Amino acid sequence: MRKLFIALFLCTCQIMFASVNVVISDGIANEAVKSKMERTMSALLTESNEAQAAKRSLNFSSMGIPVNVQESVSMLWENCPFQCADEEIVEKCIETGLGYQVRNIPLMMRPNDSSFNEDEYQEAVFSFDRNGNLESFYLTLDMNLYMNVIKSNKSVSDLHRRQLILDYVEHFRTSYN
Repeated sequence: MRKLFIALFLCTCQIMFASVNVVISDGIANEAVKSKMERTMSALLTESNEAQAAKRSLNFSSMGIPVNVQESVSMLWENCPFQCADEEIVEKCIETGLGYQVRNIPLMMRPNDSSFNEDEYQEAVFSFDRNGNLESFYLTLDMNLYMNVIKSNKSVSDLHRRQLILDYVEHFRTSYN
C-alpha cells in the first residue's frame, strides 16, 4: 500500500510540472511576434518538464527552434536537466539592440553530476530576433547584479555595451554548467 501511495504521489508531481504557459506582459507592441515568442517559450519549458518526468532527452520536433539553439539546449540538458515548476510565467519583454529578451524564467536544475554545487534554483533568459525567432536560451546572472550593471550606464551606447558584455558572461556561465 505504501509503494502504491508513493507511486501515485510521484505521478501527481510529474503531472503538476507538465504544462507551462508563458505570458509577456509588456515591452513589445507587435502582437504576432509576441504570440510567437510566448508559444516558443511555453513549448520548450513544457517539453523540458515532460522529458524530465520521463527521464528522456528533449524532443524539439514540433517547436520550430533553430538547430544551433537545439544543440545548445541539448548540451545543457545532457549535464544538467531542468524543469519549470511554475504553471504560468508572466514577465516583461526587454528590447535589445538586435531583438528581444525575456528574463527571470525560473528553473529547477537536476544535475547528473553529484559534485555539482550550484543552487538547484536558477533563472534563464530567452533571446529572440526582431521576428520572434528564438536565438538563444541560457542561464542568467543574479538579477541584482544584472540590474546594478545595467543601471550604472552613462549613455545609450554605454547601455548597449553593458548588455553585450552581460550577454557574453551569461553565455559563458551556461557553457560552464
